[in-house]
Amino acid sequence: TMYDSCRSEYSIRHGNAPWCVLFREEDAEVMEYAIDLFDYYRHGYGYDINHEQSCNLFSALVERILCV
Repeated sequence: TMYDSCRSEYSIRHGNAPWCVLFREEDAEVMEYAIDLFDYYRHGYGYDINHEQSCNLFSALVERILCV
């Protein structure tokens, strides 16, 4: 929550955010990487339902375009 507050305030105040004094630059990089991993597995190829949905939609699109 503190990191999210830091990110929000940082973007609003252009770098002058009070919550950000709690984190070193290395801490922020680790948190950003962790969030990226979570998003990848939740919304990317790592999560089976996303892969399955995309394949079905793409197959239907190709069939419709090629009139198969």
